[in-house]
Amino acid sequence: MKTLCVALSVLSTAPLALAQDFKAPVTLKTTGMTVGEVVAKIKEASKADLRVTPQVAKEIVLVDVDQVPAKDLMAKLASTLGGEWAKSDSTYQLLVKDTAIKKAVSARIARDTEAVKKAVAKLVERVKPDEAYVPPKGGGPQIESGPGSTQVFLMAGGGTATEKPLASIIQTLSPATIASIAPGARVVFSNAPFGVQLPLPGTADRFIRRAMADELSAALNGNVGRSQVIIGPDKVDRSVERLKRGVYGRAYLAIRRQGWSPSFVVTLTVLDPDGMSLLTGTTFLSEEGQEFFAFGGGSFTAARAISLDGGASGQPATAPAADDGQPIVLSEKAKALAHIGAAQSLLTTTTDVVFVAVGSDSGEVETSLLGGGTRESAGAARATMKDPVVNDPLSFFVGEAVRQTMPADKPVVALLSDELFNQMRPTMAQDGVKDTTVKKLLTDNGYSYAEADGWVTLSPVDIDRCRQHRIDRHAFKRLLDSAQLLGAAPLTAVAQYAVVSPDTNQSLWDTTYANALYGSAMSKEVSDTRGNLRQALRIFAGMNENERRTVGSVMSMTALGSPMARRELADLIFRSNDGPRPTNGPKQPNDLAVAMTSSFPNPDMPDINSLFGPAFERTDVFNGVPPQSALGMEGKDEVALRVLDPKTGQSQIMSPEEIGNMKAMGEQPWGASFAQGIGDDKKVQVLTKRRVNFQFSFAGRYQMRRSLSDYVAAPNSQPVAWTDLPVEVQDKIANAYKRSVDAYKNGNIQFAQGTNGAVPPPQG
Repeated sequence: MKTLCVALSVLSTAPLALAQDFKAPVTLKTTGMTVGEVVAKIKEASKADLRVTPQVAKEIVLVDVDQVPAKDLMAKLASTLGGEWAKSDSTYQLLVKDTAIKKAVSARIARDTEAVKKAVAKLVERVKPDEAYVPPKGGGPQIESGPGSTQVFLMAGGGTATEKPLASIIQTLSPATIASIAPGARVVFSNAPFGVQLPLPGTADRFIRRAMADELSAALNGNVGRSQVIIGPDKVDRSVERLKRGVYGRAYLAIRRQGWSPSFVVTLTVLDPDGMSLLTGTTFLSEEGQEFFAFGGGSFTAARAISLDGGASGQPATAPAADDGQPIVLSEKAKALAHIGAAQSLLTTTTDVVFVAVGSDSGEVETSLLGGGTRESAGAARATMKDPVVNDPLSFFVGEAVRQTMPADKPVVALLSDELFNQMRPTMAQDGVKDTTVKKLLTDNGYSYAEADGWVTLSPVDIDRCRQHRIDRHAFKRLLDSAQLLGAAPLTAVAQYAVVSPDTNQSLWDTTYANALYGSAMSKEVSDTRGNLRQALRIFAGMNENERRTVGSVMSMTALGSPMARRELADLIFRSNDGPRPTNGPKQPNDLAVAMTSSFPNPDMPDINSLFGPAFERTDVFNGVPPQSALGMEGKDEVALRVLDPKTGQSQIMSPEEIGNMKAMGEQPWGASFAQGIGDDKKVQVLTKRRVNFQFSFAGRYQMRRSLSDYVAAPNSQPVAWTDLPVEVQDKIANAYKRSVDAYKNGNIQFAQGTNGAVPPPQG
């Protein structure tokens, strides 16, 4: 509005500064409402011209006041948000100044610097870098496989040969430098820095040579280093021969920040003078300690149910200890909402999962993660969840519980983060939770209470993080509405949601809602908007109809005409988990190892193809977005099946091959939960899965690939019984089932392994 373009004079948020204009009493009780709505209530009572910038209008606050002067509520609202009121003529606007944001960022870096110092100390205490490395006894990684099966084992951390020298190198880096890495960003240190790379400390050389010696010692003692990717004994032997020469060329230390928390993955990669990999070691830098996860895969199927426990939001919590607090009393709607979505994400909940490498009739290998068992559906909370605009997700068990941690006889204002939903849900799903337990949970998750002038306020220490993680309620409502027909949203709707979805890899309440209302297909779509497909979805969203119709052709990225496209392309190159790869090296497209890295890439290692040719570090090649960037699009239709649970309304969308694998798994002693997922009580609907395969090319030598999916049902298509499926579809399922059964009989399988927070059992 033009009146807001004039100079603004900033007013103090102290009560006296607003006294003469805002004496009207305000009464408002809400456990979760947007700031825009709250200001509208104040405007109605005071008759003043009040406005809110888009920056803070969608923030969610709890307000409970009874006949308080509007000026006091305005002041507390501004301070809780880290904002201020600015006056232009007779208009007052609530905003957050750039200086306040910079101050918040500086404060976060200072806090994170202290956390990094503690994390480094914990790492040093654990790995004891000054002590000699003792190779573990016994053979290499415990991988069982039949004749001819490709052996693959991925592991990060866990006491590898490289961890001691890695810890020594980390000690030489500035904690502030590590703490200042942006959420999700990746910073590379090198002994010969290029472009955006930073120099490795000069003392790193002796630690790198020690890592080579320790890795060689481990290999000669029968353990090839659990931090390596191993594909066949011949490849391991070649690594040993290169290590024996004792000479290296380039060395990289890559540090990737895991989201907003001060938790980092640190990877050391050393190449020989020819660019071949000598060693790669990874460790975790976190004040909370390290985590471990491993995948095993076989030539056609990798199948064993695993349970992931510990540490992440969304899992059943330990019962709170007895205390003297008052019991939290929740409304029936709040109770129902606290119990939904027990298993929406592989790494944030407890559920049966399995890594599956699917061999199709054509011999191609695909990878996926399948979940077994029954998921908790929305149940009694379904009606509440379908409209997150009217029924704000934070206004139920979150807002109700937070209010009860504050004095009932005092006016209160609290800023509620969307992260609180999954942080609090496991606790609030229990009986007998006390207010003291909730208060501790809030303070442990970075919330701060303040009492002044007879008021009580609550806000996150990192208000900027709260803002950055905010979900657009209206956009998510549109996404939910678009999924009603098939239990999955159309690609265009998912792409539009990706544009406004928070830039975080964290599972938020929208993922929980999607899974509880519609099932895993919808949940995956929401996760994709913040995962490895985020950039491709945003590029697709920025394309006009003419550009989308160019499937089968190649266009220049600069011709897209969308500033967002170039920004997302840069994000793909430097921040994505699966960045550009050289196209002129040896390829093994049907090898399980290549298939695995497509699904579970390690963004901090040079390309997996380094096992077949020279390694590739993206920051060695790209110093910004290459001007010669082209986008090729290819369309491909496949058969997909929507497996619907008529009781809950939830569904999974899988290929016939995946269903055949699940059927075979269901016959194993440990596979009952997988059999339930495709039981006779389920209905199944034939869909067309339309892939839009993106291929980004740079100077003809490097490529990135992304595949987006859209699901389409034929006119008048309805879910039917399994026996009513078309014969050709039943044959695909039967063929996949037979392959998996034969694999189990022949012992040609790999067991997926996984733990969270602990290393695997000793080997040998």
